[in-house]
Amino acid sequence: MIPESLKEEVYNCIKCGLCVNSCPVYKQLLFEGASPRGKVQLIKKILEGDLEPSENFHLLLFTCLLCETCTVQCPSGLKVDRLMKAMRAEMLEKFGLAWQKRVLFHLLSGRHLLPFFLFWGRNLGNPLLSLLPRKGRLGTIPYGKLPRLNPRPLRKQYPEKIPASEPAGRVLYFTGCATQYLFENVGHSVIAVLKRLGVEVLIPPDQVCCGLPIFLSGARKTALQNMRKNLEIFSREDVDAR
Repeated sequence: MIPESLKEEVYNCIKCGLCVNSCPVYKQLLFEGASPRGKVQLIKKILEGDLEPSENFHLLLFTCLLCETCTVQCPSGLKVDRLMKAMRAEMLEKFGLAWQKRVLFHLLSGRHLLPFFLFWGRNLGNPLLSLLPRKGRLGTIPYGKLPRLNPRPLRKQYPEKIPASEPAGRVLYFTGCATQYLFENVGHSVIAVLKRLGVEVLIPPDQVCCGLPIFLSGARKTALQNMRKNLEIFSREDVDAR
């Protein structure tokens, strides 16, 4: 259920339209229901019992990118992003998850399936991306800018413990899925800086997806499984930072 304190947020909207001007989704769709203001008014009517949640509303709710631009622009301080997240969780109870998301979240919440599929994605997908036409696009993204998977997952490129000759401290490094599988240069830079500072780096091999993509889709119970797993791994007292 949406907390009462968050339900009150809908009454902070003064319909000024500043969020409309800054919303990237509205700029593409030019439809009031896709704007933050429009979504807030629909949520208000649903919470007041004047409107029944529909499949169309469910689809509109997920057009939001949760970029928080509207929250920053709102002169009334309305926390639009928090309201959207809470409403997504409500709609999940009514409409469930699309099968594509169920498959994806199953991959993200397990330790073995994601590495297995990304192994084939790396060995088959990367070469195929180079064969795509240069001027082609996936939505608005040119094929040439689609990220390639790391030649090897980042955590397999380093030992679990990266020592320092005279340790000035010890940290646990949470790589996250993007650094682990897509942007290894970020991980290399983080580790290089820590080593230069004389910090001993520990990279737990059993860490899993942080659960953020799952959580933002409203599947909070599934996301909590990942969060608890990572909390167990990173709740160590023999480190200076995480």
